[in-house]
Amino acid sequence: MVEKYLKVIFVILIMMIFTVNCTKKEEMQKNSEEFDIQVDEKINENLKVKISKAFSEKEVKNQAVLSVEPYPLTEKWAQGLADKYFHIDGSVKLNRNKEYEESFGDLCFDISGDEYYFLAKLDSITFYTDKNFDNEARVYFEDAFGLYPYFKADAAKYYDQSDLTKMSYQEAKELCMSVLSDSGFTYFEPGIEGFTITSEAMRKYREANPDIFNAELDKTGDWLKSDGFYVFCFPTEVNGDKIRGNSIFVDYAQFLVCDNKIISAFIPSKLKVKEQEKKQIKDPQYVLDNIITMYENIILTQKVEIYDLNMIYACTKMNSTQGEGIRSWEYICALIWEFSVRFTDETGVMEGNVLYNAVTGERIY
Repeated sequence: MVEKYLKVIFVILIMMIFTVNCTKKEEMQKNSEEFDIQVDEKINENLKVKISKAFSEKEVKNQAVLSVEPYPLTEKWAQGLADKYFHIDGSVKLNRNKEYEESFGDLCFDISGDEYYFLAKLDSITFYTDKNFDNEARVYFEDAFGLYPYFKADAAKYYDQSDLTKMSYQEAKELCMSVLSDSGFTYFEPGIEGFTITSEAMRKYREANPDIFNAELDKTGDWLKSDGFYVFCFPTEVNGDKIRGNSIFVDYAQFLVCDNKIISAFIPSKLKVKEQEKKQIKDPQYVLDNIITMYENIILTQKVEIYDLNMIYACTKMNSTQGEGIRSWEYICALIWEFSVRFTDETGVMEGNVLYNAVTGERIY
């Protein structure tokens, strides 16, 4: 476990060096709406680049910078969602949280109990119907660094997309999609990720990772009364592409499903495009040259391979306006060149991404 965290820290330090040591090159603007990058080269003993990617005029979005904002939050809409999917005994009326509203200037509706919770705000909906289940189940799919990029790096070793007794994998996925449809959240369908976490898979995972379990967590029978559960993540979408999240923007909806109901859910706000602006986009080769230069200027103790390139949106700024009563805000999203990087050493493989603003050519994170 210590080696795992040291490895992650090393990768983070390497990523930080990009920002500090970036060699200035002459900037290249791409006047054409088409990009083609073909590189298969071993730069040195520890650095390899193998990318074959072409972006057509249709794929390169004309709207390089977007201003998006959440749709208004209404009590009627929040109550309807709670009534349909928040399964607890009896009928519970939403409470308008005046204290939260006075503190943050945002509308907030909630339902709260010892083991259940429902919260609707402008930026998200959160609910769970079994607090203990939700808390203890997370050890199987979250790590110390959260859910990004959605699941534990080794999840695929233990979990699959098999069917459980009371609800199939596809039925559970469709249940989550129905919630998203009713909430208005739009997701990037090619990026959906999900796992079936069976009781047998949990047993194998505990045996392989004894250092992260204690006696209390190991008593799965106390809180899991079925043969397993499902976990799904749905990436946020805007303008036909997924948005990469950061500290000011959560980029996925998440569900935990057991038997035939949702145990917990987190759903970001429904977004609408407020403004869009066309900008020239920098050639990805310019960005790749900077990345290669950075790796050449440091001592690598791992094998590094730059192996893929994608174009996505990322939230680069949030503007908030506080008028009389409820505040409003907007997110500024820009097109991003996302390079995939693989780090390999004697302890295994670590995947990462290097992201550059496709308009300014600056590394963002």
